[in-house]
Amino acid sequence: MKKIILACIACFVFFKVYSFNVLDQGSCSELLTTAKVLKGIPLSSVQKDRPSALVTGGLGFIGSHVVEELLSRHFQVFIYDDESNGHNFNSETLNLHGDIRVVNDFKQLNNLQIQIDYVVHLAASISVAESMTMPDKYNETNIQGSAKVFFWAQSHGVKHVVAASSAAIYGDPPANEVPIKEILPYRGKSPYAWSKWKMERIMESMSKEYGFCCTALRFFNVYGPRQDPHNPYSGVISLFMEKAKSGQDVVVLGDGGQTRDFIYVKDIARAIVKALLGGRCKYDHFSVCTGKETKVQDLAHTVVKVFESKSDVTNKPARNGDIRKSVCNPHKLNNVLGFVPEVALEEGLKHTKEWFLSQ
Repeated sequence: MKKIILACIACFVFFKVYSFNVLDQGSCSELLTTAKVLKGIPLSSVQKDRPSALVTGGLGFIGSHVVEELLSRHFQVFIYDDESNGHNFNSETLNLHGDIRVVNDFKQLNNLQIQIDYVVHLAASISVAESMTMPDKYNETNIQGSAKVFFWAQSHGVKHVVAASSAAIYGDPPANEVPIKEILPYRGKSPYAWSKWKMERIMESMSKEYGFCCTALRFFNVYGPRQDPHNPYSGVISLFMEKAKSGQDVVVLGDGGQTRDFIYVKDIARAIVKALLGGRCKYDHFSVCTGKETKVQDLAHTVVKVFESKSDVTNKPARNGDIRKSVCNPHKLNNVLGFVPEVALEEGLKHTKEWFLSQ
């Protein structure tokens, strides 16, 4: 842990020095031309009188819904994304192409010469299965890359950072510890889980050392529109729906008795903004979930029914790193953060079906 913190401090020093250097060089217009602006509003249209938020990974599944939630609250939104996990461009945002692992890519944010008030950090490598064979990728992106984002935010006066963590850090807790509470120790079963746990520890250390205002949200199983069914590492609901839509077999990995706590993506977006604007500064973490447990086998049959599909539900061997039982106790989410999910699974499945059929 000390090595990670020392590396982060080096990043911090770099950004503190670099941010002053870049502002001394050339005119504002010259600096702005260096930004790799993608689809969206031009730099000249940025409204500096609006509260501003930077969303890393804002082109992805969850990120695109967070962007919409922020826009609905009159935020000026900046997206920082390398397009590795999505291409959900929004015409009302300023979109920058950047990789959180690459220090030089952060120059674009300095060059904007706009105060970023809030950061939502969603950019990450996101597959449990992939992490089992490519652990270095998860270290570079989810630990080292996240540290760069946090120290950039700390050194540039950001008011609060909310980062996406994961229920994977709980692993397979014993039956007497389910539903899962945030006080449980780390029991992750994959490099992905470990990377999210270490990301949290960096946030916690920065909060103690520098007064860094930050919150980690441990997402349970997120589903909804724009979740890419063609990505083999995508959420199980989108994969099931893609098969049901075309009448193919809906394949459940394992015996289907594994359970999950499914939460609709719009609820995730609302929870993120609640944490962002809640006025808390000291580091804390929350499970974002519904507290309702669903067997994966039952879910598969429900999806087939919702689609009125002729698909059969079949089973194949479970994959390494998968968790048997995952459902959370939402008490802290509801009573400390003050957030209660609004969308029931059946309603969320209907909304998601409508999106699938529109594609």
